[in-house]
Amino acid sequence: MRSLKLTLSFMLLFSILWPAVVTEAKDSVKVGKITAVSGKSEVKKSGGTKKFNAFKGMAITQGDTIITGNDGQISLDLDANKEVTIGASTTLTISQLVESAKALGGKTSLKLQNGQVLIKVKKKLEGDSRFEIETPTAIMGVMGTEFFVSVNSQGNVVLNNGIGNNGDYLGVLEGTVHVVSTIDPTLIERMITASQQLIMENQQWIESQLSLNALPQFALEQHLKYLNEEDVLEFESAKKKIEQLLEQIKAAIPVHSSPPIPTIPPQINYDLSSSAPLDMTRPTPPTRPTPTPTPEPTSTPTPEPTATPTLEPTPTPSPVPTPEPTPNPLGAPELDQQEFREHIYDYLVRDNEIVLPFTAPLFFNIADDTNPNAARDGVSVTLNQSEDKLDLGEVYIRENKLHIQLRESLPYSSFVQIKVNGGLLKNALSGGEVQEEDQLIADGGFTYKGMITPSYFNHTGPIGEGEAPEFIIYSLGYDVGEIRYHYEYSEGVPSPLEDTDYVLDRNGENTFVLKLTPEFLNGLFPEPYIVTIPLVRIEDTENGPVEVVVDNLQIRLSLLF
Repeated sequence: MRSLKLTLSFMLLFSILWPAVVTEAKDSVKVGKITAVSGKSEVKKSGGTKKFNAFKGMAITQGDTIITGNDGQISLDLDANKEVTIGASTTLTISQLVESAKALGGKTSLKLQNGQVLIKVKKKLEGDSRFEIETPTAIMGVMGTEFFVSVNSQGNVVLNNGIGNNGDYLGVLEGTVHVVSTIDPTLIERMITASQQLIMENQQWIESQLSLNALPQFALEQHLKYLNEEDVLEFESAKKKIEQLLEQIKAAIPVHSSPPIPTIPPQINYDLSSSAPLDMTRPTPPTRPTPTPTPEPTSTPTPEPTATPTLEPTPTPSPVPTPEPTPNPLGAPELDQQEFREHIYDYLVRDNEIVLPFTAPLFFNIADDTNPNAARDGVSVTLNQSEDKLDLGEVYIRENKLHIQLRESLPYSSFVQIKVNGGLLKNALSGGEVQEEDQLIADGGFTYKGMITPSYFNHTGPIGEGEAPEFIIYSLGYDVGEIRYHYEYSEGVPSPLEDTDYVLDRNGENTFVLKLTPEFLNGLFPEPYIVTIPLVRIEDTENGPVEVVVDNLQIRLSLLF
């Protein structure tokens, strides 16, 4: 009897709890990440109107819009299996980006207002998983594939850096894409398979064999990268043909000028399913015969007064662009100023080591290799326009980079000048030239100071789980101290953030990623705030280790609810 009562009690308890157990789990928002940026590229966060400069590592969530300029390009990972490469002059909105309780692959929906994207879904989607991209004329759904979509702001496809046709364009490189019209329900749905292309022209779908000429340079380069990653023997012929086409495209674009609008070449068929060589040479167009005109009967003309001929101006010949000189692989190494400036925090390893990138692989040009100080003697580091040189430690080479170690730490906020004497380095390739001229940092040098980006966060309305901002802290190897915040116009003491208010992850030796939680931000009053992130170092004193603040980096929060 006791056993029966226990059984009945357990059944009653289970019947009460069961609805909570079987309650359907809700979808949760995912976070994508920008993996590469070039040119002018911006992101408009969900619910906002302000555009932020895109940067590598920037989080992308549902509702964000990505805008690239004429020279912009962005690579984006939506998750481990979905990659999007965004070309120039493109506007793309992340309409949906969620993890689904029912769909292991999640649900992703993109809206392409104008521009060009190459999409790679590495694994076949299963169950309720979904990946769609919407254009002004169609919705395209995929399971597992690689494909290219292009549409301009007038609803016109843009092919091969300028060739135009009316409508959207879809080129399928791998897998299958399901296409449904959004402007004419009478049009039959299409399944476009690998090596096929589809053009929506004058509200008509035109399906044909895929032409590589329809793909712009960035899509060809990215597709070639994917083929190289596959390392499949049957792709070798296709890869060689893509490389040839890329060379033709690059050779056709003059230096420092806008690319001309080319004429449409004969279509080149492209079939990945076959290992047969692909003929990508452009055939010579046939010569059209000139018809012989039928002679007209001669009539005796009435004499007319002779008119004075009007002189036509001689047309000004179009200037021929100077071809870009081919880089000499054996040329003398030069300091890569642009690379150093654009990625300076990658080369300031810590407060006692600086790395200089060069344009060629390096080797020391030292005749007396018995002199241990020869490399150090060829480099000088000075501070704040002083002629006093800092004491250097080891100076060594790694591929095309010169590593300079200091015996003492660089003072924070100091202005650093570096000089590499002429004759110290040479091109490491056999027969390579010697660096004859002194190499100096452009603009006289650089200021040794940390940075946080972005330095502000503006938001209207409650902040969802996927909308929490991320900030990149370039710490120069210093640690991050106690993070505090205060109302911008308050003179009171800033309050420290609790451990639950933020997440701080180290990303390499001299970089941190700071993420403020939605719970913290939603708990603030709708006012402007300042978040202070101290950079600190530990110094040994007679009384033990002491934390010394070298700088206070700040973020401005502007919240409206």
